Amino acid sequence: MGFFRKDEDLTAEERRKKTLERFKLGIETLKNTNPLLQVLSSVDVLNKDISDATRQELESSLGGRLALGTAEKLESTQRTVAGAASDVGRETLSLANLVADKTGIYDVDDELLERQEEFIKVGLESLVGEESIETVDRGGRKVSKIKEPEYAGGEIIRDMSAILGSIFVGTKGVDKIGKLAAKTNSGKKVVDTLNATKATRAATKFGKATVAGEVGVQFSVNPYEARLANILGEFVGEDQEALNSIVEYLEADDNKSELQNRAGLFVEGLIFAGGLGTLPLAYFGSKALKNTFKNKEALMKALQDIKVKHEEGSLDLQGFKSIMKDASNALSADKTPPVIKQNPNELEDVSKLWQFSSNKFKRMISKLGLGGDIESRNFLSRLAPGIGLQEFFRSRGYFTPKTFELFNQGQAAKNAWAARAEDLAGNLEKQIEQVSTKYKKYKNIDDLKVQVNDALQDTDKIKTLPKALRQDVTDMRNTLDDFSEQLLELPNSVISKELKKTIRDNMGTWLHRSYDIFESSGKATQKYKSFQKFKEAYRAGDQEALDKMENTKVFGNAMESIKGILRDQKKYKDFNDVSLNNEALKEIDKILTDAAGTNTDNYFARMDNFFGSGRSMLSRRGDIDKPLRDLLGEVKSPSVNFLKSTIQINNFVEDYKFSKDFLRLLGGRQRKQLTRADQSPRIRGHVFNDGFVDPETGIRYMTQLKGKQYGALNGKYMTEEMATMFGERQGFIGGLDQMNWYKNFLALKGYGQASKTVFNHITHLRNTLGGAFFTLANGQNPFSGKGKDAAKAIYNKRFANVKEEDAVEYYNKLIDLDLVNTSARYGDIQQLFKDSADTGVTRWLNDTTTRFGSAKETVKKYGKNIQDLYIAEDDYFKIINFEQELDTLLKSAKRSNFKVGDETLSFNEYVKRTPDYMQTLEREAANIVRNTLPTYSLVPTGIKQLRKLPFGNYFSFPAEMVRTSYNIVNQGLSEMFLSGNRTIQARGARRLGGFLGVGMFGNEGLSELTKKFHGVTDEEEERLRHLNPYDYAKNSKFIFYRDKNGDLYQNDFSFIDPYDTIKRPLQTAIINFAHGEKTKENLDKVLIDSLGEGMKEFFEPFYGEAMFTKAILDITRGQTSEGYPIQGWREGNLGDKAKLALYELYRPFVPGALQQVPKTTKSFMGDQYEELADGKFAKFLENITAGSVGDKEYSRTGQIIANLTGFRFEKVEPEKLLERKVKQYKRDLDDARRVLQSGTGRLKTGDDVIKAVMDANARHYYAYKELKLAVDAARYLDVDSRKAQQIVLNAGLDRETIRYLNFNKYKPILPTEQYYKNFQDKNVQGAMGTNSLKYHIAKLNRAYTSMPMINISFTDETELEDYTERTVPREQVEFLRDPPNVDEAKKRLGKIEGGLIETEEDIPNTKDNPAKRINPLTGMPYIEEDNTWT
Repeated sequence: MGFFRKDEDLTAEERRKKTLERFKLGIETLKNTNPLLQVLSSVDVLNKDISDATRQELESSLGGRLALGTAEKLESTQRTVAGAASDVGRETLSLANLVADKTGIYDVDDELLERQEEFIKVGLESLVGEESIETVDRGGRKVSKIKEPEYAGGEIIRDMSAILGSIFVGTKGVDKIGKLAAKTNSGKKVVDTLNATKATRAATKFGKATVAGEVGVQFSVNPYEARLANILGEFVGEDQEALNSIVEYLEADDNKSELQNRAGLFVEGLIFAGGLGTLPLAYFGSKALKNTFKNKEALMKALQDIKVKHEEGSLDLQGFKSIMKDASNALSADKTPPVIKQNPNELEDVSKLWQFSSNKFKRMISKLGLGGDIESRNFLSRLAPGIGLQEFFRSRGYFTPKTFELFNQGQAAKNAWAARAEDLAGNLEKQIEQVSTKYKKYKNIDDLKVQVNDALQDTDKIKTLPKALRQDVTDMRNTLDDFSEQLLELPNSVISKELKKTIRDNMGTWLHRSYDIFESSGKATQKYKSFQKFKEAYRAGDQEALDKMENTKVFGNAMESIKGILRDQKKYKDFNDVSLNNEALKEIDKILTDAAGTNTDNYFARMDNFFGSGRSMLSRRGDIDKPLRDLLGEVKSPSVNFLKSTIQINNFVEDYKFSKDFLRLLGGRQRKQLTRADQSPRIRGHVFNDGFVDPETGIRYMTQLKGKQYGALNGKYMTEEMATMFGERQGFIGGLDQMNWYKNFLALKGYGQASKTVFNHITHLRNTLGGAFFTLANGQNPFSGKGKDAAKAIYNKRFANVKEEDAVEYYNKLIDLDLVNTSARYGDIQQLFKDSADTGVTRWLNDTTTRFGSAKETVKKYGKNIQDLYIAEDDYFKIINFEQELDTLLKSAKRSNFKVGDETLSFNEYVKRTPDYMQTLEREAANIVRNTLPTYSLVPTGIKQLRKLPFGNYFSFPAEMVRTSYNIVNQGLSEMFLSGNRTIQARGARRLGGFLGVGMFGNEGLSELTKKFHGVTDEEEERLRHLNPYDYAKNSKFIFYRDKNGDLYQNDFSFIDPYDTIKRPLQTAIINFAHGEKTKENLDKVLIDSLGEGMKEFFEPFYGEAMFTKAILDITRGQTSEGYPIQGWREGNLGDKAKLALYELYRPFVPGALQQVPKTTKSFMGDQYEELADGKFAKFLENITAGSVGDKEYSRTGQIIANLTGFRFEKVEPEKLLERKVKQYKRDLDDARRVLQSGTGRLKTGDDVIKAVMDANARHYYAYKELKLAVDAARYLDVDSRKAQQIVLNAGLDRETIRYLNFNKYKPILPTEQYYKNFQDKNVQGAMGTNSLKYHIAKLNRAYTSMPMINISFTDETELEDYTERTVPREQVEFLRDPPNVDEAKKRLGKIEGGLIETEEDIPNTKDNPAKRINPLTGMPYIEEDNTWT
């Protein structure tokens, strides 16, 4: 039967009924197969009429109360969401009928309307139930609709939801209807008439987005109901006069025809949309309405004028136009983009921050974890890790919002200057190499570098350099002088007059020298140890030992130089050579001891120990003798010296600026004299010259920053928590990370993580796909034209030999905005490398690369390029997002007027007058990207510190997914509701739509699409989930592919979807609920377990075994954490285990790309892979690459797709999946048996055994349930029953287990005779001897074996005539799943009687001997099958 058009051939009553039945069946099928609808429907059953007794019983338990409460909320949710959807659907249909009737597409008469209404009623009742449907009058016709929700504000939210929904479908739906109508003769006339209408032409100026908003009103607001007036009226509040004016004029008039109502509503909507943009009514869901709706008076005046003109009988299109124009002038003007400029002299208001609260409890909560504050020192603080709780959940930690912003800007500025310096130094290095290669005169590259170094310190020598080098050296020299000028601008308190004179005198010549021993403690310690050996041999006169040492000449020359210096001093005038030698040795020892003993990797701190003040870095150092420079390890590379010079000065300047700005924002004033004892010395601010405890608030300003490195804050007092942000802390591991052995461990952890990510091409592909996901989730186009500029900038910065200056400068600007080189996942790895710099591991790697000889630089370059590529993949999409965000802000700004004093300026005029406005927009765009895409610099300090723990991998990424997901929603809502700017509002709508469509539901949609395209049913998907042997994938979303042979492949999409991290808890709950339906799990348990499992998966990166840690632990236990034994470990001797241990330690460091080689090789070689060289080839290849193929089959197409796209589709092979699932069950069975064994031993009684049996079976039950579901799933997926049975037998399970599986009965694990013997020999017998124990165990066995596994029904929840062998008391099931204490258990067991009845007669309400039943899988009696297995 046609839903729109009438079909005379399909009007018979029987066909009508049949079509309705099919329609209803389709909806029921959807409800029964969709997991989310199943959850809603199962709980919604409680909304139907239930007896008082049943309700009281439900309210007596936590699960029952939760179910009833959930049901009530779901009912309201259904009415809100489904009601909004049905409003959109009905109004779409009504509008379609209206257009069709007027244009002749099809006839609309009573018969068609009745048919449509019949379908609507059936559909609504099937979806939400009869109890949620009501019949109302609509234009003289009875129609069905979903009842309004009953909670406060529900009707409004429903209207808002309908309007939002119709905006998404409106433009497309109406457009299709309009195109179809325009093809008819009547339709063409309508179109021509509309085009000629002035009001219509005026309306089109509001733009596409506004028209979409109008379609939303047309679709969603019923013209026979209160329409727009009711929504407005609810929000006018106490302004009764205005409320009456609106309602009297705008209340619906049922006497008007639908066409007239819709025309009036269209005009009303335009007036409203003119003021509020694309989503007019969406504003009214905001609590901040009265604060954000600044033009309320203009809107009210416009509506009241309409009312007056209507009363006068002059309300026509022209009248609406004039009012529209007046109102739009006040309402539609775009506001400037929401960019906030700070007053540089304004103190930051931090009164709302908990760390500055006068409430002691709030301060205590904010400081949990720090543990050092006297006022909160207690048991918990003694256990504190030294990192505050706030530092785990806020990017800023204990910085205030504005100081954190300044801190990030300073860090970004440092990075930007470093990038510029690296560009100059890199260009110089390449030019030096080219000159050295091209000209024989400069063949010795080291001599050429010395000449360049000298030229940097003497501009007259630049002209003596090869012509190709002169410009680069000149640029570097100018840069150094520019930095020197910055230092001269600093106050004398920071740079003394004397030092400024030195800088001026050395302008054009100064170049800071770099020395190895100041680079890191590792290099200093290495040289110190070398000197100790030299000193020992020197004093012993062991010339042979001295000749073998590599630094003998360096130490000897240094001794002679120091002796010369000492001779000139009066104190040493009478010292002989031997005494002077000893003094020289002492001086060298002191120099190296100080350098090695400085407990920091800060260059200045090490240098200060030798030179004194950090600010003396500007001295020429030219007066240091060459032997001493050699002792310190002078770096002679001009590029390195230039980098050190620029980076050190820039860091010094930026740190000082930050300290000064910090003091400006938070600097305090104190009273000179207190007039009373309890008066606070604090007038304002939070940083003071003197320490004190504020008696009014209890805040302790008692922590002083000491050191020149703190700049303007040196000597100032502040709170302890704020001071922690300026210094290094011990953190979770105390001083462990300062010990060399632990630094080596961190190095290994970092290299292990890098090998599986940076050096894995599939991870690169997924990293790129993740960037596209982030872009789409923000409502942006990842394939826009901006990609070309992004690629150009990245290529020139990271890969090009000859760089384009503009592209490099653009990239450096993005560094200054903290936008690029901020990958969250790679950030952890980079920091691990920094934590472990100059360790034995890194030195070994350097020595290893040196062995490559001439290929050393090629190897290093390859490694660097791979790392740069990983960073570039992240940068690419951040640049695309930045440019599109900037475009939006620019479009908004260009449509705006700017108020400057009494003047109103256009965008171009304002930019000319305020040139830095473009930079302001750029920073605003960058901030949006940083807040909505993972950015390492915004990862909270506490999360960053977790990297130093021996467990966990890639901590920062999941934390960033939570932060950015929240920010996307927050940013979108702010843009829509608070911006007051149509361009920004449309951007907010796209952002929220992208996040919902791609971020939240993209995997669901793609999974459903591939299922339908490749013929995978919901039942098949569920069965495949039951067969999945991998814990990490059991709650994943899969996409599917079926090849031309009909073979099915599946891909775990969670590896691709970065938002899987935050969706996993809810996804787990839905899957577990559907899973629990088969076994009738208690709702409390399903919800709690789902929450626990979801949280466990989310936090797994934080507590899971780190890759290298896992290798160590696997060796100690002889098996993996998942329970898989290390092959050959158990049967191997000591030598074999040593080899296996080395191999396990080797595996974490094999690049992930190499691990793909065996799989790809097998896909091309087929069976020959295993057969070649009697399997030695496969074994060798897998050992070298640490890649295992197992018994899986790999297709060429699948491997090509995996290696080129990152999508790995694995062939669905139910037999092999069942084999793995049975092995998994065996491991779980072993675990349960170990629990059982815990019941025997000294001092243990029979009660301990009973408890062990119950605990073991409670654990075993769920493993056995998984096995049952897996076996059933394999059979459903066409695994032959005998084959399935053989798989179970081959795994070592007995035939009895198979019988229990076939009977759908639980097979318990029970004590053996040997167990009873151990009990008799070891346990305390007491009141319960062996016979008594066996009696209780037999009772348990009887209770357990009568338990069905799946498709359970409960006696008190099932009608008597529906009882089956799977119908049991719920208490009996819960007795197994959640055992009571032993005393309670024995009491319950005493009530159990019965057994198997053997007789030839039929006895009512009894069951047959199960062994005589027919196995539905084979068609044979089970007892006969027993004989076939022997």
